Amino acid sequence: MDLAYDLRIALRGLKETVTKKEKVDDVIDYVRNIQFFSSFTREQVHLIIDTASIVRVSAGNVIMNEGEIDDSFFVILSGRAVVRKNNANIATIHRGECFGEMAYLSGDSRVATVTAETDCILLKISSMLLDKSSKDLQLLFLKRFSMTLLKRLTVSLDKYQQ
Repeated sequence: MDLAYDLRIALRGLKETVTKKEKVDDVIDYVRNIQFFSSFTREQVHLIIDTASIVRVSAGNVIMNEGEIDDSFFVILSGRAVVRKNNANIATIHRGECFGEMAYLSGDSRVATVTAETDCILLKISSMLLDKSSKDLQLLFLKRFSMTLLKRLTVSLDKYQQ
C-alpha cells in the first residue's frame, strides 16, 4: 500500500505518522470522492488502488502518444491534461475524468496524444488487471466509459452545430 501513502502525501501534503489502515482509508475516501468513482463501493475502490499504478507527470510532459499501442487507461486524481489530435487541441481533461478508454475498449492504438497541462497525479489501470476483476466491477467501468463517451459526443455535436 506504499502507493496509497504516496498518493496521500502528494495530494494533501501531510507529513504526520499514521497507521497503515488510516493511510488506506484516507486514500479510499479521496478516490471515492472523485467523479469517476462515485458509484463504486469502498471495497471496489480498495481493490482498484491495490492493483492500479499511481503515475506522477510534470506539466508539459506527454502521458500517451497518438498511435501508441497500450490498452491501459487513466483517471486524473489531480491536475489537468490536454488532448491533441494532429497537433490541434481538441479537449482538456480535468480531475475525476478518464482517458485512454477507447484503446482499452477497442484494442486499437491510441487515437490522440495527451499531455499534462499542469502537474498531474494519475491512476493507471491495466486492462489485464481489470479483465481479471469481478463482472460487477467491469460493468461499473463500462458504465463510466459509456457516460464519458456520451458526454464527449454531446460536446462535439454542440461544437459542430455552432
